[in-house]
Amino acid sequence: VAPSFSSIEQYHSSIVDGTFEVLQYCAKNNVKLVYGASSSLFSPAGKYQSPYAFFKGTNAELIECYGRWYGLKYAITFFYNTYGEHLNMTNVDSVINIFINQYKNEQPLTVTEPGTQTRCYTHISDVVRGLIAAWKEPSNGVYHLGCPNLYSLLDVVKMFPGSDYVMVPGRPGDRHDGAIPDMGTVERLNWAPHMQLQDYIDDNI
Repeated sequence: VAPSFSSIEQYHSSIVDGTFEVLQYCAKNNVKLVYGASSSLFSPAGKYQSPYAFFKGTNAELIECYGRWYGLKYAITFFYNTYGEHLNMTNVDSVINIFINQYKNEQPLTVTEPGTQTRCYTHISDVVRGLIAAWKEPSNGVYHLGCPNLYSLLDVVKMFPGSDYVMVPGRPGDRHDGAIPDMGTVERLNWAPHMQLQDYIDDNI
């Protein structure tokens, strides 16, 4: 989210232009499109919270329109703070991977202000199972692939035994309430997350 303010041209090219090409291909060739949307849309300002949220939200709306206009088969899937193995530590890595790396290197965990913002965290294996289930579902739909449990950043810090932390400035476009707006995906796809965040952290530190 945050880098989209300074790299808006790149984000537009990738998210808008790139997705449109894929969308056109799927519509013309009768291919089901499984789209990875963004839960950043569910901030109080909605898709107007950031360039990233705006582009992702616009895409989701266009995909639904293509379903009505051209009979496109689609599944729109929303992700919630995905984390998992194979750390590569980019500047946009997940906070869980960043914390694990900092903890292993005996560094203080960097908590973005105010620290009370809540998130649900979903392991990549659960996301992949959800994507496959959404692809197999014959009807078009919108699905939320996330865990019901909400944790503040300071709650996550407590999952790292004996860790110290430092506060760093907040970032533009950040969402402060990470709750999932619709838990119906569990029933519609017969899907539920298996990995618990604390178990993952314990296994990796």
